[in-house]
Amino acid sequence: MSQPFLSTPHFKEAEIQLDVLLKMSPHLLAVTNEHGQFLFLNQEWENVLGKKLKDLLGTSCFDLMYFDKPSELVSFKKFFNAHKNKISKRPHFNKYTHKDGSLVSLEWCVHKLEKKYYCVVRDITQEKKRKKIETELQRIGKIGWWVVDVSKNSVAWSEEVFRIHGVKSKGNPAVPTALNYYPGAAKKIISQLVERGIKKGIAWDVELPFRSKDKKNKWVHTTGYPVYDKNGKVVELFGVFQDITHEKIKKDQLQSHFNKMMENSQLAILGEIATGIAHEVNNPLAIIQSNAERILQRLKQDTISVEDIKLQAQRTLQMISRISDIVSGLKSLTRFDNEPFEKRSLRSILQETGNMISLKAKSKRVELIFPILLKDISIRCRSVQVEQVLLNLLANSIDAIQHLKKKWIRVEVQTKKTKILISIIDPGPGIPSEIRAKILEPFFTTKPYGKGTGLGLSISRRIIREHGGDLYLDSKKTYTTFIVELPAV
Repeated sequence: MSQPFLSTPHFKEAEIQLDVLLKMSPHLLAVTNEHGQFLFLNQEWENVLGKKLKDLLGTSCFDLMYFDKPSELVSFKKFFNAHKNKISKRPHFNKYTHKDGSLVSLEWCVHKLEKKYYCVVRDITQEKKRKKIETELQRIGKIGWWVVDVSKNSVAWSEEVFRIHGVKSKGNPAVPTALNYYPGAAKKIISQLVERGIKKGIAWDVELPFRSKDKKNKWVHTTGYPVYDKNGKVVELFGVFQDITHEKIKKDQLQSHFNKMMENSQLAILGEIATGIAHEVNNPLAIIQSNAERILQRLKQDTISVEDIKLQAQRTLQMISRISDIVSGLKSLTRFDNEPFEKRSLRSILQETGNMISLKAKSKRVELIFPILLKDISIRCRSVQVEQVLLNLLANSIDAIQHLKKKWIRVEVQTKKTKILISIIDPGPGIPSEIRAKILEPFFTTKPYGKGTGLGLSISRRIIREHGGDLYLDSKKTYTTFIVELPAV
């Protein structure tokens, strides 16, 4: 039998306080006899199982085990009895029942000396939950993670990354092997990104097409970030890998669907455009990506709790819901994006706009007042887009003044040397100063949740700016006044 401990000549056995070491241990420590009966347990057993040590001592470690099928108990007994005079190199996993009825996952390592079994048991319940949440997040979001070890020239992939590549999970591939999964231009792009990341510490965020090992054409979104040692040398690259094939297909289908809708009707209020989807949902997507990267990084560092993961998952679901609201409210004007700018009559544009909004105004008991233009004014524009901007502003005003006794909206036109100003005025008291600067920003809305996406004004301004003009709120006016400024012909 080997010595119970090793020490220096100046350190006496009597000085060792084993009870201090046992109390400090983060693991469950146990000694059993050949029948699996507990002869000794440290305090951690009571902490983990919620049961008194006096009730556990003398019971069998096999009898306390929870198993879904008898073979699990047989397997544990074989493991337990297989380590006479040797330490188990591979741990065994099983479950015990907590006092409150919940299940506790345990990882066992065993060493038999004489007629006693010495056991070190680790509580991996939270670890299992974290792994399950991570797997579920990857499954829902189709997001996997990867890590390149620069010194070993190998890359670790999550299960989702293996799935995206169309290969079976079989250990960490070497970097050259991993790069071979990318044919043609995709391989060259990834190779350059990895090389620049290692040599220059340059991060990346790209979308690219590639053909997986199982011969499927896919689109992926991948990011990469360097990890430095204390000397400032890149020792690792890590990032996120996401299959966006479905989203790409859906986007194309959505654009086609909205194009057909606009061919059948021009009664759509500009709030959103199909071609602006990728840009306008960038903010919530960035939050989702940041949450996933933060979870992966902290999981690697083992500094995250289940509650933290739940919180990040809830935030991610909120952002996904936000994107869903945006996409569900899209009205496509893409067929007009490629149409040329033409010289059009402002009078006819205002008349067409009035005709389209009059039904909503009448149903809401709002009086519309359009100007009588004695002299016709011409502007160079995509007329349908200008009409949709005006429709959006008028519709917003109709919604904003519903609580007022007097409900009216007045449109005014003013010409200056090089500008034409179209004012949309309603009897509202103006926009509060605290939100005035945000009113034209993407995703900002004063409407109740589910009633607006906050895209209408931001996209309207973008369209007017593409016409060489601007859209802004005139805060100096007594009433709420939005101004569409267009260049004069």
